[in-house]
Amino acid sequence: MGVRLALGATPGALVQLALRPALILITAGAAAGIGAGLAGATAIQSAFPGLAALRPVVAFPVVVLYFAVAGFAGWWPARRAGSADPAAALRNVG
Repeated sequence: MGVRLALGATPGALVQLALRPALILITAGAAAGIGAGLAGATAIQSAFPGLAALRPVVAFPVVVLYFAVAGFAGWWPARRAGSADPAAALRNVG
């Protein structure tokens, strides 16, 4: 990241460079988790007929929290790398 910054990348471009793959993985993980949760809820409802296993009111805040924590985990290091001194980054390479 420091080398990219030294070669002229803006701090915003570094954040975008780090967050794009992270958000793709977060979205894929959330989609897989929601799918598995729906399949599990269907299996539980068929095994226990009186039980309401699917609760979107509970699931939605969990997914939002998942996106917030994972997004912050990708944003924080990229923001710090964008504020680094490019000359110091080049001195430390190698």
